[in-house]
Amino acid sequence: MKGEDDYAQTTRKSVQVEDFELNDFDDSTAFPLINSTLPKGGDDIHTEQAFEIDESGSELLRKTWYEGEEVVLYPANYEKVSVVRLQIATCLVLFVMFGMTDQVNGSLMPVITKYYNVTELQMSIVFFLQLMGYVSASVLNDILHKKWGSRGVMTASCILAAFTYLVLALKPYSLYLYAICFFPLGMCVGFVDSTGNFYFGNLETRKNEWMGLLHGIYGLAAGVTPPLVTTFDHYLDWSYIFWVPLVFALVGLALCMGAFKYETATKYRYICVGVPDESGGIENEEEIKWYQLSKYPPMIFLYAFFLFLYLGTEIGVGTWLFTYLLNYKKGEKFLMSFVTASFWSGITIGRLGLGFVTKRFKNEYRSSVWYGLTCSLFFFLFVIINLINSTSTFYFFVLSLMIFGAGIFIGPLFPNASVVAIQILPKHQQVSGIGTAIAFGGCGGALITYSFGFANKIFGFQYYPFLCFLGSLAFNIVWMLYPKIIKGHREYL
Repeated sequence: MKGEDDYAQTTRKSVQVEDFELNDFDDSTAFPLINSTLPKGGDDIHTEQAFEIDESGSELLRKTWYEGEEVVLYPANYEKVSVVRLQIATCLVLFVMFGMTDQVNGSLMPVITKYYNVTELQMSIVFFLQLMGYVSASVLNDILHKKWGSRGVMTASCILAAFTYLVLALKPYSLYLYAICFFPLGMCVGFVDSTGNFYFGNLETRKNEWMGLLHGIYGLAAGVTPPLVTTFDHYLDWSYIFWVPLVFALVGLALCMGAFKYETATKYRYICVGVPDESGGIENEEEIKWYQLSKYPPMIFLYAFFLFLYLGTEIGVGTWLFTYLLNYKKGEKFLMSFVTASFWSGITIGRLGLGFVTKRFKNEYRSSVWYGLTCSLFFFLFVIINLINSTSTFYFFVLSLMIFGAGIFIGPLFPNASVVAIQILPKHQQVSGIGTAIAFGGCGGALITYSFGFANKIFGFQYYPFLCFLGSLAFNIVWMLYPKIIKGHREYL
């Protein structure tokens, strides 16, 4: 039975976990064709011959039986496996929905406060409810995947998001109903966010470029949201903006049917039995909760804390920038929507373009050191320019350049941090550890954004640029701690 044991261990080296692969090799021919047998694991598992072969004759998809059901395994190679390409397309579509969700409330802030006759601080309850959605996604992630698999979780997320966007598009009669809608949306984008980052970070080829594109799509979607909101509000109605992410949720739902057709609950439970370590033994997957982060390797804690500060700063800047330009700088509404868009445009360009520049550095960590410090420099210039009182077009052009520059260099930090985490963490901690860290980071996106609003209300918007600068310094400090706290991974740090 030794051959069958080797096969069982080999297949687990290139199988998908929550629709992303854990790969240790590139040779897809490593799957031998064998007859149906029972490996050492017991009667619940047996394997059969490959049932789909590409044009070159290399075996790609394999069928395994577990708990009496069929499990399909395949490498994370989009060049050879069509379902991987479909998964990439699905994640890109859903990240458009994700980006619009994160920015829409900041763009609608002046309109919503007037329509519902509430203060900006009262409006901030939306961010707390979205925070609760992110936390719920972290808690339910493993439970739902064991019951429904990635196919069920992603499909349910698209359906729930589409229904919620429909309610928002019909203009809820009260702020409380409007705010409640962002609890399920927080859950949905939490599942989408962790899925996209895990999967793209484990692609066999060009993971940096694809990770940059994934987050670039997010930035692009967030960047076009302010002008879209202004246009809809002027010509139609502000609630019409929610029809746009509704369409992307429905397109994502249609794509999910094919993209995650093999990602069943049985397959997820099969993978969770364990993955092989370097010596060929089986390591059990450790489930890591947000409140247990300090008990596990420093990488998980640092990654989670970095994302908490990073996403809080990024979303806080994007959310309150439009209100700052209107209320404090007294800019013209339509023009200020494009100044706000310059930040998200910078993020998009940074994630798409700097992914190629990153290759010139020793590793992703070193490149992010320079990106982070340059980002803080642009935010510092933003603080200096804020001290000048002007409403001229040239002044707002210079202001937008500073915001644009900060966006360019803050953009690649998230995808680079995800790649570094995947490089350092052992495979049996990637799923629960990174997923929980991303959900914890989403909490920062909500909590720090709310804190920005609270500080603006108490102290005034004149301190808003300083908050942006302070946030960038905070996540840079955490990033600098990586080599001092994480030992034994000098090739990645």
